Amino acid sequence: MFTPALAKEEAVSGWIDTPVKIDGSEQDWAEENLIHFKKFDVDYAFKNDGNYLFSVFIFRDPEYLSSIRQTGMTLWLNPEGKKKKYYGIRFQQLILTAEKYIQLLESQQGSLTEQQKQQIRSKKQYSVPNIFIVDKDGKAVNASAESKAAAFRTAQYQDRVVYEFAVPIARPSDTSFGIGAQPGQSVKVAFEWGGMTEQMKQARLSRMGQMSTRAGSSAGNVGDVRGERRVRSGSSSLAALRRNAPKQYCLWVDVALAESK
Repeated sequence: MFTPALAKEEAVSGWIDTPVKIDGSEQDWAEENLIHFKKFDVDYAFKNDGNYLFSVFIFRDPEYLSSIRQTGMTLWLNPEGKKKKYYGIRFQQLILTAEKYIQLLESQQGSLTEQQKQQIRSKKQYSVPNIFIVDKDGKAVNASAESKAAAFRTAQYQDRVVYEFAVPIARPSDTSFGIGAQPGQSVKVAFEWGGMTEQMKQARLSRMGQMSTRAGSSAGNVGDVRGERRVRSGSSSLAALRRNAPKQYCLWVDVALAESK
């Protein structure tokens, strides 16, 4: 189930001289700067300097987290101010085994020494930010080498889950991270999360196929009451599997970028 929404209130980004520390906390965000969106029970706010747009997104009700741990959060950015997916940046938190983490580091930095590998293997798993560009259809796009990086962190507290983001203001090419607008201009930003990844969809289809097969094999001869009951039970389980898919949410916000004071 897809639940899109449009914030009625324009978010005015505040100008800052010192960049926000992206650490998943609210220390850099004064409470009066937060805008509450009641439908999803979330708070959000924006700040910018001449280089980055910073944003915070706070979940107050765990129900609306949906499957964000699997899907991550996508920020859709449209510098033309239209409620239309132009391009996006997906922010995911990957949980990797020590060996997978070693493979990732070596793909990014080159070979590690045995001492470095042993130090990494001292922990079973690692939480690693994964950030990449997606086109309007949600397909990954390789970022250009000169692209200025985006950043995010997330943290869970007793009564809330916080996401913090930093996205470059400038976007020199279609394969670069960036807003594509200038301070003093407006941009439309959408926060999208939940639903299912392709891996989740394939796993669900596999389970539905197995249920359908079991239900069919349970159908005995005509008049077999127990077999017919098993078929009805299997059909009910299939319907529930389709019905209970995690919800997908999307919140569009008009953001006015601040100019230097």
